[in-house]
Amino acid sequence: MAPQIRNVFVNKTQLITPHMKRVTLKGPDLSDFPSGYEGGYVRAMFPKDTGNDNEQGAIKDRFLMRSYTVRNFRNAAQELDLDFVLHGDSGPASKWAETAKEGDHLSIAGPGPVKRPPPQSDWVLFAGDMTSLPAIAVNLENLSRETEGKAIILIESDEDRVDLREPPKVEVQWITDSDAKRGTETLISEFEKTNLMGSEPFVWAAGEFELMRSARKYVKRLDTLSKDSSYVSSYWKSGETDEGMKKAKAALLATDG
Repeated sequence: MAPQIRNVFVNKTQLITPHMKRVTLKGPDLSDFPSGYEGGYVRAMFPKDTGNDNEQGAIKDRFLMRSYTVRNFRNAAQELDLDFVLHGDSGPASKWAETAKEGDHLSIAGPGPVKRPPPQSDWVLFAGDMTSLPAIAVNLENLSRETEGKAIILIESDEDRVDLREPPKVEVQWITDSDAKRGTETLISEFEKTNLMGSEPFVWAAGEFELMRSARKYVKRLDTLSKDSSYVSSYWKSGETDEGMKKAKAALLATDG
């Protein structure tokens, strides 16, 4: 089934941190956008520069699609918030977000499924970088006040810290490093040495490819962790395009199951 495409426009923008920009999208096409999908994702669609104006071609041939977490959705106002990490590179999404302003148009597809700890989780472990910070923030907001655990988050500068609404017994550990490779190594080290606790723990890890590789090994070592008690994903890969990351991810999944 073809994804539902919604044509929206930028209602406002806000620089959340020096490296993260919130874009609020609005429009009548959001009138049937479902509630409760914060933490899920939509795919932002950026036209390919193919020189072919054929509007009837396959979506994958006409657009580059990038996934972004639904940070907030306000049904009554028909407003959707997406947080973009500003990489300062020429990638289509970051390039668009850098200059996005009120009135700009964007097409989105989705939403995709929400990956949250189940209600019975009594101890949680989150690990991620700025690309997964919006999803971690939503997850923390939706935990029970009684939930315990830890969230380890890599940011580029101390100014990239955001206010999180975590339960009082969840520790948030910020790792600050402007060097993505070195910072990811530190993040992985801190993640791997964390011991799960509780009777129904949950592991959530997403961000750079090497974090995903490490987290998959971490989860496999835990015989007591049930099949539905983890979410591990790669959002980007150092030195690779989004397409290159997806190929590496598919190869890893094919080789280690």
